[in-house]
Amino acid sequence: MPVSRLTRAGSAILLVAALAGCGDVDPPEPPSAVASATPPAPGTPSVSLAEPGEDLLDRVRNGVVVRGASSKISWRWPQECYVSLKAQSARCDDDGTAYHLVIGAKPGLGLADSLADYREVAEEDSTLEETTLSVGGRDFTVLTDDGGGGEGDTAILSFLHQPQGSPDTFAVVLVTQAPLVDLAPDRVDELYQLLGSVEIEAPQR
Repeated sequence: MPVSRLTRAGSAILLVAALAGCGDVDPPEPPSAVASATPPAPGTPSVSLAEPGEDLLDRVRNGVVVRGASSKISWRWPQECYVSLKAQSARCDDDGTAYHLVIGAKPGLGLADSLADYREVAEEDSTLEETTLSVGGRDFTVLTDDGGGGEGDTAILSFLHQPQGSPDTFAVVLVTQAPLVDLAPDRVDELYQLLGSVEIEAPQR
């Protein structure tokens, strides 16, 4: 991969890590269900958006309260391939292609400003698309950055959600060194099941 692509990949991951913020890890808790939906969806998942299922997910539920945020976010990582790097990030190396997942929040920053942060990392030749879809009954604003769409380009899928009445924006972000059209089907389905597992609630005091 050219140096410029490596630099962009590193910058994208750093930006995503910044969005994750610093969280206080919550103890694992039992899984819970979710529902409702609307295609089309980036990556073309084979699972239902209304009920994406959980067969590709680990049984452990992870949770953090990002410092400064008014709510706690919890989720379940995919059970295969991904290795947790920190409390809010995981990496999968699949046949030479790296996938990074990061979960976090922008405390006190609304949806529009959070989207603007992600637009700043896009390259000049990137194709940016913004759409809204529902996964497991939760509405996400999705920013798709194909990184130029060529082999070795860094693609970024950002799923952002600002709960009603909350000053914070929460996000699930996938950074991968593969064009979006070439994402492995299992990695895509894992992503949407992870989105369906997301829960956001006020932390217990």
